[in-house]
Amino acid sequence: KDQTPYRNDERERVKKCGAAVMSVDQMEGNEPMHENWGDLDLGVDIDLEGKPPRVWAKGENYPGCAFTRSIGDYIADKIGVHAEPEMLTREISRNDEILVIASDGIFEFLTNQAVIDMCAECDSPLEACERIVKASYSQWMHYEDRTDDITAIVCFMQCDSQETKEEKDTTMRLVVGNGVENPRRKPKATGTRHERSLSLYEKKDDLDDVQDLQVDQSYTS
Repeated sequence: KDQTPYRNDERERVKKCGAAVMSVDQMEGNEPMHENWGDLDLGVDIDLEGKPPRVWAKGENYPGCAFTRSIGDYIADKIGVHAEPEMLTREISRNDEILVIASDGIFEFLTNQAVIDMCAECDSPLEACERIVKASYSQWMHYEDRTDDITAIVCFMQCDSQETKEEKDTTMRLVVGNGVENPRRKPKATGTRHERSLSLYEKKDDLDDVQDLQVDQSYTS
């Protein structure tokens, strides 16, 4: 989750460090003081009103951060807006196909799912990055007369199809002879790697001079 004053745990943490949390309207006296910020979950929801709770030094009109963690902000660091990250460990599975690392400006008007959906329609990470940044810029120009930082890194992750236990436990019996490619090289034929290995084996009957060779599965899979 994003580290912002919308989160009750982050809001209470900076307040314990001496910060005051309020919107610009509250700070200027145009709105009553409250902490009823709703259940907005940035990344899933979009803040279209643009009046988020901000972090201030008590009695001052600075720094006014709409985030609760930051790198290199000397003043804000004194009231709890520090650079200590929240660590989340996740085991990558075969179902994880797209990784996006982006600055908060990307997600100001784009949800997490919208970003992933755009990436899924692209043929390359570069195309995905360009599309995300352009979409973000367009949204900023629609809702504001400025843009925030909009930087993105996209990685397309791929893994081989799941091999069966039988395929893992079996030692393929390949043949090496005239006209047969070295089994230690990656076959150039089409089809799955298991099918290509079998196609080499089936050529045994067509060879005049055949030498049997036990090859570990790892050379063909």
